[in-house]
Amino acid sequence: KRDKHIAMLERHIKIAENLFWLGKISLAKNREETSEKQFLKALDIFQKEENDDANSLAQSTHAFLVQVYENLGKSDEATKHCRAIAVERQTDFDAYIDPLYRKPPEFPMLKSYEFSKVQKESVNVLLEFDVDENGITKNINVIKSSNEKFNQNSIEAAERFRFAPSVEDGKIVETKNVRNLIKFVALE
Repeated sequence: KRDKHIAMLERHIKIAENLFWLGKISLAKNREETSEKQFLKALDIFQKEENDDANSLAQSTHAFLVQVYENLGKSDEATKHCRAIAVERQTDFDAYIDPLYRKPPEFPMLKSYEFSKVQKESVNVLLEFDVDENGITKNINVIKSSNEKFNQNSIEAAERFRFAPSVEDGKIVETKNVRNLIKFVALE
Protein backbone atom coordinates (compact mmCIF):
# COMPACT_ATOMS: atom_id res chain seq x y z
CA LYS A 1 0.00 0.00 0.00
CA ARG A 2 2.89 2.38 0.83
CA ASP A 3 4.52 1.68 -2.56
CA LYS A 4 1.26 2.47 -4.31
CA HIS A 5 1.03 5.78 -2.41
CA ILE A 6 4.63 6.70 -3.34
CA ALA A 7 3.97 5.87 -7.01
CA MET A 8 0.90 8.11 -6.95
CA LEU A 9 2.90 11.00 -5.44
CA GLU A 10 5.60 10.56 -8.08
CA ARG A 11 2.93 10.74 -10.82
CA HIS A 12 1.56 13.94 -9.29
CA ILE A 13 5.03 15.51 -9.28
CA LYS A 14 5.56 14.46 -12.93
CA ILE A 15 2.23 16.05 -13.85
CA ALA A 16 3.23 19.25 -12.04
CA GLU A 17 6.64 19.27 -13.76
CA ASN A 18 4.92 18.93 -17.15
CA LEU A 19 2.52 21.76 -16.30
CA PHE A 20 5.51 23.86 -15.21
CA TRP A 21 7.25 23.34 -18.56
CA LEU A 22 4.06 23.98 -20.50
CA GLY A 23 3.72 27.22 -18.52
CA LYS A 24 7.23 28.26 -19.54
CA ILE A 25 6.49 27.49 -23.20
CA SER A 26 3.23 29.45 -23.07
CA LEU A 27 5.04 32.37 -21.44
CA ALA A 28 7.72 32.33 -24.15
CA LYS A 29 4.91 32.53 -26.72
CA ASN A 30 3.40 35.54 -24.88
CA ARG A 31 0.32 33.56 -23.91
CA GLU A 32 0.23 34.81 -20.32
CA GLU A 33 -3.33 33.70 -19.49
CA THR A 34 -2.59 30.11 -20.52
CA SER A 35 0.75 30.24 -18.75
CA GLU A 36 -0.89 31.51 -15.57
CA LYS A 37 -3.32 28.57 -15.47
CA GLN A 38 -0.55 26.02 -16.05
CA PHE A 39 1.74 27.54 -13.41
CA LEU A 40 -1.06 27.77 -10.83
CA LYS A 41 -2.00 24.11 -11.33
CA ALA A 42 1.67 23.09 -11.02
CA LEU A 43 2.14 25.25 -7.93
CA ASP A 44 -0.87 23.65 -6.25
CA ILE A 45 0.69 20.20 -6.65
CA PHE A 46 4.22 21.29 -5.66
CA GLN A 47 2.96 22.92 -2.47
CA LYS A 48 1.21 19.72 -1.37
CA GLU A 49 4.48 17.78 -1.47
CA GLU A 50 6.94 17.79 1.42
CA ASN A 51 10.36 17.50 -0.18
CA ASP A 52 13.20 19.75 -1.33
CA ASP A 53 12.64 19.13 -5.04
CA ALA A 54 8.99 20.16 -4.85
CA ASN A 55 9.92 23.20 -2.72
CA SER A 56 12.55 24.27 -5.26
CA LEU A 57 10.09 23.87 -8.12
CA ALA A 58 7.45 25.81 -6.18
CA GLN A 59 9.96 28.67 -5.77
CA SER A 60 10.65 28.67 -9.51
CA THR A 61 6.93 28.59 -10.26
CA HIS A 62 6.34 31.61 -8.00
CA ALA A 63 9.14 33.45 -9.85
CA PHE A 64 7.57 32.75 -13.24
CA LEU A 65 4.18 33.84 -11.92
CA VAL A 66 5.75 37.18 -10.95
CA GLN A 67 6.75 37.59 -14.59
CA VAL A 68 3.31 36.53 -15.85
CA TYR A 69 1.49 38.97 -13.58
CA GLU A 70 3.85 41.87 -14.31
CA ASN A 71 3.37 41.25 -18.04
CA LEU A 72 -0.39 41.30 -17.49
CA GLY A 73 -0.17 44.50 -15.43
CA LYS A 74 -1.35 42.74 -12.27
CA SER A 75 1.27 44.00 -9.80
CA ASP A 76 -0.77 43.06 -6.74
CA GLU A 77 -0.82 39.42 -7.87
CA ALA A 78 2.92 39.59 -8.61
CA THR A 79 3.49 40.93 -5.09
CA LYS A 80 1.79 37.87 -3.56
CA HIS A 81 4.28 35.61 -5.32
CA CYS A 82 7.29 37.83 -4.45
CA ARG A 83 6.32 37.55 -0.80
CA ALA A 84 5.61 33.81 -1.08
CA ILE A 85 9.16 33.22 -2.29
CA ALA A 86 10.51 35.20 0.64
CA VAL A 87 8.45 33.23 3.17
CA GLU A 88 8.95 29.77 1.65
CA ARG A 89 12.67 29.83 0.86
CA GLN A 90 15.08 28.04 3.13
CA THR A 91 17.49 30.90 3.92
CA ASP A 92 17.41 34.60 4.73
CA PHE A 93 18.54 36.89 1.91
CA ASP A 94 20.27 40.24 2.05
CA ALA A 95 21.43 42.95 -0.36
CA TYR A 96 22.89 40.38 -2.75
CA ILE A 97 19.58 39.54 -4.35
CA ASP A 98 18.71 39.32 -8.03
CA PRO A 99 15.46 40.57 -9.53
CA LEU A 100 12.71 38.06 -10.21
CA TYR A 101 11.42 40.31 -12.93
CA ARG A 102 13.26 42.79 -15.08
CA LYS A 103 12.73 44.28 -18.48
CA PRO A 104 15.79 45.61 -20.24
CA PRO A 105 16.12 49.38 -20.25
CA GLU A 106 15.48 51.24 -23.44
CA PHE A 107 18.53 52.40 -25.33
CA PRO A 108 18.63 56.23 -25.27
CA MET A 109 18.55 58.30 -28.45
CA LEU A 110 22.13 59.06 -29.43
CA LYS A 111 23.84 61.01 -32.15
CA SER A 112 25.72 58.87 -34.66
CA TYR A 113 29.17 59.68 -33.22
CA GLU A 114 27.89 58.83 -29.71
CA PHE A 115 26.48 55.53 -30.96
CA SER A 116 29.84 54.71 -32.63
CA LYS A 117 31.56 55.15 -29.30
CA VAL A 118 29.04 52.87 -27.53
CA GLN A 119 29.57 50.23 -30.24
CA LYS A 120 33.27 50.10 -29.32
CA GLU A 121 32.72 49.71 -25.60
CA SER A 122 29.67 48.89 -23.50
CA VAL A 123 28.11 51.36 -21.08
CA ASN A 124 27.76 50.39 -17.43
CA VAL A 125 25.44 52.02 -14.93
CA LEU A 126 25.68 50.90 -11.31
CA LEU A 127 22.51 51.56 -9.34
CA GLU A 128 21.80 51.38 -5.63
CA PHE A 129 18.29 51.18 -4.21
CA ASP A 130 16.14 49.73 -1.47
CA VAL A 131 13.71 46.84 -1.90
CA ASP A 132 10.58 47.12 0.23
CA GLU A 133 8.61 44.34 1.93
CA ASN A 134 6.65 43.75 -1.29
CA GLY A 135 9.73 43.38 -3.51
CA ILE A 136 9.37 46.86 -5.06
CA THR A 137 12.38 49.12 -5.64
CA LYS A 138 12.58 52.62 -4.16
CA ASN A 139 15.18 55.32 -3.49
CA ILE A 140 17.03 54.51 -6.72
CA ASN A 141 20.36 56.29 -7.20
CA VAL A 142 23.14 56.09 -9.76
CA ILE A 143 26.38 55.16 -7.98
CA LYS A 144 28.65 55.02 -11.00
CA SER A 145 28.09 55.48 -14.72
CA SER A 146 30.36 55.32 -17.75
CA ASN A 147 27.93 57.54 -19.71
CA GLU A 148 25.38 59.78 -18.01
CA LYS A 149 23.06 59.71 -21.06
CA PHE A 150 22.11 56.17 -19.95
CA ASN A 151 21.33 57.03 -16.32
CA GLN A 152 17.65 57.97 -16.62
CA ASN A 153 16.79 54.90 -18.70
CA SER A 154 18.56 52.73 -16.13
CA ILE A 155 16.60 54.28 -13.27
CA GLU A 156 13.32 53.82 -15.16
CA ALA A 157 14.15 50.15 -15.78
CA ALA A 158 14.99 49.59 -12.09
CA GLU A 159 11.65 51.14 -11.09
CA ARG A 160 9.98 48.14 -12.79
CA PHE A 161 12.20 45.44 -11.19
CA ARG A 162 10.51 42.99 -8.84
CA PHE A 163 12.33 41.10 -6.11
CA ALA A 164 11.58 38.50 -3.50
CA PRO A 165 11.97 40.62 -0.37
CA SER A 166 14.49 39.73 2.28
CA VAL A 167 13.60 37.77 5.38
CA GLU A 168 15.29 38.29 8.71
CA ASP A 169 14.52 35.95 11.59
CA GLY A 170 11.36 34.75 9.81
CA LYS A 171 10.01 38.27 9.19
CA ILE A 172 9.83 39.99 5.78
CA VAL A 173 11.92 43.17 5.89
CA GLU A 174 13.05 45.98 3.64
CA THR A 175 16.49 45.49 2.09
CA LYS A 176 18.72 48.57 2.02
CA ASN A 177 21.51 49.36 -0.43
CA VAL A 178 20.87 46.71 -3.07
CA ARG A 179 23.23 47.18 -5.99
CA ASN A 180 22.55 46.25 -9.58
CA LEU A 181 24.73 46.78 -12.63
CA ILE A 182 22.97 47.58 -15.88
CA LYS A 183 25.06 47.03 -18.97
CA PHE A 184 24.21 48.54 -22.36
CA VAL A 185 25.71 46.90 -25.42
CA ALA A 186 25.14 48.29 -28.91
CA LEU A 187 24.37 45.61 -31.44
CA GLU A 188 25.44 46.31 -34.98
